[in-house]
Amino acid sequence: MLNNQLILYSTTLNAPLPTIPQLINTLQTLQFIAQPYSSSQQLNYQVGEQFLNLITFLGCSPVIHTDPTHSDPATLCYLTLYPPFQTPLFLKSPHLKHFRCPHCRHSSQHWSSLLQAWEQDKLHFHYTCPHCQTTLPPQQLNWRHQAAFTRLILLIHNLYEGEAVPNDSLMTHLKQHTHNDWDYFYTQHLSTQLPNPPFTE
Repeated sequence: MLNNQLILYSTTLNAPLPTIPQLINTLQTLQFIAQPYSSSQQLNYQVGEQFLNLITFLGCSPVIHTDPTHSDPATLCYLTLYPPFQTPLFLKSPHLKHFRCPHCRHSSQHWSSLLQAWEQDKLHFHYTCPHCQTTLPPQQLNWRHQAAFTRLILLIHNLYEGEAVPNDSLMTHLKQHTHNDWDYFYTQHLSTQLPNPPFTE
């Protein structure tokens, strides 16, 4: 069964990140997360009382299973936190096809060659748009919420792509409390993209 996931991620690559205890405190203060979901070594948390007010659900009323005592674990909506990664990672949706230049909106499907160049020099690599010649770091390209360059993520399980988006209030609070900018993307089975992850899904 597919594990569809909404990922909130810090866009800060070279500045200090919040620690896991600081992030947990922030999320619990917002009532975005509640108590730990399981007794495993994973940092899994049940959704908090304000979760449904901080995530905007689109379209017809979706059925979101949030109670672990009455939900199938395979469909349960809960959250997993990961410790910050030592170096930035590129994470993506299996549906990623192309990215766009934010200045001229030129579209390119050559994200794999861009990624190879970035892997050689993560701190200094810049992409030059072949259409308008704008040069910028790859994290500033428009990845259409299908990819991310990041060192810190918050994973929300069992939300489909396009089904839900974090609202402005949540993103503003995260920025204020963590001193990081945040964005989001969608994927499936994120753990397959993490090199030697400290926890498994």
